[in-house]
Amino acid sequence: MPFLILLLLIAVLVPGLGLIVLLFLLVGIFFILPLQFFVYSLITIVTVPWQLIQIASDRRIRQNHACEHATVNVLEERYGPLPRTGGLASKNGFTILGDVPSPGELLDAAHEGFSRLRRGETQLALHPRCGTSVAVAQFLFACTFLFILFWIQRLHFLEILAVILLASLLSKPLGLLIQRYITTNPDVDDVRIVDVSFGRPDMGLGLFFLPLPRAYFVRTEIVHAPAFWLFRRW
Repeated sequence: MPFLILLLLIAVLVPGLGLIVLLFLLVGIFFILPLQFFVYSLITIVTVPWQLIQIASDRRIRQNHACEHATVNVLEERYGPLPRTGGLASKNGFTILGDVPSPGELLDAAHEGFSRLRRGETQLALHPRCGTSVAVAQFLFACTFLFILFWIQRLHFLEILAVILLASLLSKPLGLLIQRYITTNPDVDDVRIVDVSFGRPDMGLGLFFLPLPRAYFVRTEIVHAPAFWLFRRW
């Protein structure tokens, strides 16, 4: 912001110099932007598949991811859309942050989400605003951008806009498919809610200078079947 104010003052006080500075910035952005997209694309095509593989290979994270979505879906059924609410699943539970109601209401929504998943309402395990859709959009953009750059060997601003639009349109349906088959597991019969607490130490919520949203962590655990029940199944 101070830089923009300084640039505005230069443009007003010294019009000729302000125009030169503005042209210099535009030329710099024109040449630097493709390089930024190139570096970003190279990083994305490696990191996104690796993140999906890590989630897909861990059943606990997939179960907690499904429970996180079920909880948010129940909350939105009760209170309407919550666009500023997000979540993060881990091995031992999930975090809900943003426009979160009281801990008691959150815990009640989590229990209802668990119960409905167990009754077969597997659609609750999916959510259109999941970060999976964002990751898919980033991956599609990166792949298409690199294809245009290396195969067609020409790059225009309108083509970049078209790639962004295409990635945005495809990200939601593909994101839901990846959620269903890779990043969530609605089979939560062996999962139990333990408790809910405020925030998480490993999310940096103690850093007073960061504008972090309110967050609650719902802790879960695996319930092991009794030995006699296993014997009866065999």
